[in-house]
Amino acid sequence: MPDIMAGNTTDVKIVTDTFKTADQLRCRVFDHKQFTSGEISFFLKEFEDKRTPIQGSIRDGKDILDSLEKTRKSIQESTAILETDVIEQVSHESKLLIDWLIGWLI
Repeated sequence: MPDIMAGNTTDVKIVTDTFKTADQLRCRVFDHKQFTSGEISFFLKEFEDKRTPIQGSIRDGKDILDSLEKTRKSIQESTAILETDVIEQVSHESKLLIDWLIGWLI
């Protein structure tokens, strides 16, 4: 076994290279900054890409619901007008029928 403290430069170089290699290996195994950074960037990009169409479809859905609500109100108003007209017409026809019956009976 070489005596490192003796100052043999070849042995010191071997030990230094071994520690550098061990440090590089440690960095590659335990340092995940680049990998994690890349994964986070990918996740954010995917999230933004998927979120944008959903938000657009939500806005479109709200617009459709607003349009349907306006149409429903319009139909209700026109139905109310038609009901009023029908009631008036039936009432008028009933009055005419009653008048005719009274005239026929007299």
